[in-house]
Formats: sequence, structure tokens, C-alpha cells
Amino acid sequence: MQPNSENGQNLWQPPEGGVAPTPPPQNAPTPPATVEDLQNSTFEPVSWEASESIDHQHDGTWFAGMLLVVIVLIGISVWLQLWTFTALIVIMAIALAIYTRRPPRVLRYSLSSNGLHIGEQFRGFDEFKSFGVLQEGNLFSVMLIPTKRFGQSLTIYFGEGEGERIVDILGAYLPMEELELDVMDGLLRRLRL
Repeated sequence: MQPNSENGQNLWQPPEGGVAPTPPPQNAPTPPATVEDLQNSTFEPVSWEASESIDHQHDGTWFAGMLLVVIVLIGISVWLQLWTFTALIVIMAIALAIYTRRPPRVLRYSLSSNGLHIGEQFRGFDEFKSFGVLQEGNLFSVMLIPTKRFGQSLTIYFGEGEGERIVDILGAYLPMEELELDVMDGLLRRLRL
């Protein structure tokens, strides 16, 4: 069975004395890749630099509110004569004030089929059960949900240009889910904790 080409068209001729087999379909769609195919393929690593968190500028009002909360807590602890708790409140207030004034670090990220590198630290896909994409203003991030029950989620920020490749690689190894931040997550993100 030999294809003939006439005016750019393929014409199939039956073999001598036989029935012609069905010609292969033209422009047949390729079957979608399975999860196993994606996991067995090697992805081109994606590398980028991004801030470890969003730099929330805390103005005088924020610090005045924090000072008011600290004074109320100290007043309650002195009234109840909880001296250790009083000292702990003062130490925590000083640490929180210093921590929120520190600008976030810029980290080097690299994501490949092996896992995620954050600076010198490596995190394998087996440490996470799922991920979700979040957007805060013009910034995008991926939140990785840990497999451990009381593990802390990992949030990585990225630019819009790397987003599609990052989601493709993560989607080959982890299920994607819709995420909504609860009140505590929102508070911790505002405090950069």
C-alpha cells in the first residue's frame, strides 16, 4: 500500500486483489497526557527570584494599635499578678516590633521534577498534599499544603511570567485546590509570619 500524492492530497490505493485498510485520520488529535506521563517526563526547571513575603508597610497607626493591645494585656496580667506573663508580653511585643520592621528577604527559587529549592533548602513534593494559587493585588503566590496534620503551609511568590510553568510542574505532582484564607491566615500574612 503506497500513498500517492496528487495536488498535495494523499490518495490511498488498495493492494492488488485486496481490500484497502482504513487510512490513518488526518489531523487526529493527540490523546491528553496522563498524570503518569507528566510525572515520568522531565520538566525544564523554572528559576526565579522573589520576596519571601509581601512587604506590608506598617504606619504609626498600626504601631499605636499594637501598643494599646500590649498595654491592655500588661494591665490585665499585673492585676492578676501574673509576673511571668507580663515579662512574656513585653518580650513578644519587642520581638514583633523588630520583626515587622525588617524588610523581607529576596530568595532564589528553583522548581523542577525533583522538587522545590528555596535558596539552599530542598523541599520534595512528598512533603505536600496539594497546592492552590492565590492573588494579592498584583502579586501571585502558590500555597503548598503540608501532608502533616499540624505542618505549616509554604507560600512562594512569583511573577506573572513564571506562573504558568510553575503551576504546570506542581500540577503534575500535586492536586490543585481552591484556597480561601481564613482569619488567622490573613492575620499571619499581614504580620509576615
